Amino acid sequence: MAELAQVRTRQRWWQAREVALLAHYADVTGHGETGPDAPAARVLHGDRMVPGGGDGTPEVSEFAALEIAALWNEGVEGVDGRIHQALDLRHRFPALWRRVMDADLPVWVAAKITMKASRLDREAARRLDLQVADVVGGLPVSRLLRLVDGIVLKLTPPDRADTTRADDRARRGVWVRQRPADLATTVAYVSAVLDAVDADAVEQQVRRIAHLLAQGGDGRGLDERRAAALGMLAFPARALQLLQASILDELPTDAGESWGPCPAAGQAGHLCGRVTVDPDRLLPTAEIVIHLSGAAITGSTTTRSTATTTWPTITGASGDHDAIPGDQAAVARVERVGPVLVDWLGDLLGHHRVSVRPVLDVAAITPVDAYEIPERMREAIGYRQPYDCFPGSTRHARRGCDLDHTQPYRPGGPPGQTSLDNLSPLSRRAHRAKTHGGWQLRQPLPGVLIWRSPLGYTYLVAVGHGILIGSPHQRAHIAA
Repeated sequence: MAELAQVRTRQRWWQAREVALLAHYADVTGHGETGPDAPAARVLHGDRMVPGGGDGTPEVSEFAALEIAALWNEGVEGVDGRIHQALDLRHRFPALWRRVMDADLPVWVAAKITMKASRLDREAARRLDLQVADVVGGLPVSRLLRLVDGIVLKLTPPDRADTTRADDRARRGVWVRQRPADLATTVAYVSAVLDAVDADAVEQQVRRIAHLLAQGGDGRGLDERRAAALGMLAFPARALQLLQASILDELPTDAGESWGPCPAAGQAGHLCGRVTVDPDRLLPTAEIVIHLSGAAITGSTTTRSTATTTWPTITGASGDHDAIPGDQAAVARVERVGPVLVDWLGDLLGHHRVSVRPVLDVAAITPVDAYEIPERMREAIGYRQPYDCFPGSTRHARRGCDLDHTQPYRPGGPPGQTSLDNLSPLSRRAHRAKTHGGWQLRQPLPGVLIWRSPLGYTYLVAVGHGILIGSPHQRAHIAA
């Protein structure tokens, strides 16, 4: 274990050293001859000074990357990009630069951050730098990058964010392609870029029809039934028939069989595709969780609120667990979508029925004596701790996690053993490791957990953070 930790640190150190050398190389080769005394051939056709990255980075020699590309046997464009990332990191993100040089932050993660922030001006990049540097090491990489997405959006001027959004929407489309010619087959690939709200509606309707196919006797696997469900949406009358039959509890037993065009199609008076149930019941339903601060609604600064909605059903959860300190609520986080400007929420809510559930009052959720967990308590835990509470986990709590009693439940024991103070979401593997694998767990404060591994490593996991706070090697050193 100690050697694995050392190898990871040394790996990060050598990668950091490479970045430092790239930046230094750009400094010492930045001498393009562009002055009034430079030979005309060099001005027109020779080395030039070109931008070295985003706003605030120095210019670099256009030919500088050629030397390294030849040495590494790599494409010059890739080397250009790595030099630009090194200069971006050093000049626009000095705090993250220090974390990289100290081997606290992997170079590839820092590079992703600089790319996400490439459109920010220098001042906005510095603000991002200060906000992110403090949480490096406390968040798994995927969650750190999601946090960066939100901060970048918050720091982007609204008009520029709208322009970027319009550019993204201009890339919407649907593409169908057959397999390569040397693999003759009857299947094809479908890919699409949709508005998030439409994509979620497709997902919910495909899931619903795939379930109905199974109920109707389709014995294929889930993925095959989902593919069949998507194809069925190309025949609206067939999809309508299946949905209405399920609502009327008259699902045909041959729902999984192939189906062609209606034989009566085109004949006067045929009723194929007629709606015979409440149209609202044909709509896909979904619960969309929106994390936002109370200031987004009221204009205040610190209150957090929870709202929920049916398809769609939209839920505003209490607390943005990747929140920015001092957040003034310009950005909301929508689960399965990501960060959005509050003004953009209208696109998610504007064309569908919305029902708002009451704010979840945690103080009103009292402990119970039974082992079973009340639904309101389960919901509150999911908002308080949206991820599996094992160190470094990125698994969402509502996707395959158990709610574990930190202090094991004892039948006939003291009252109130099932409470917010004694519950936390754990993946099944982490749950089994705690119960049978020698892992020890304490929860000194609600939502704050301390793990001790069988080998003696100690980890602190709180909302949004997980850090190593002790190891057997440290204790041995102190004892010595």
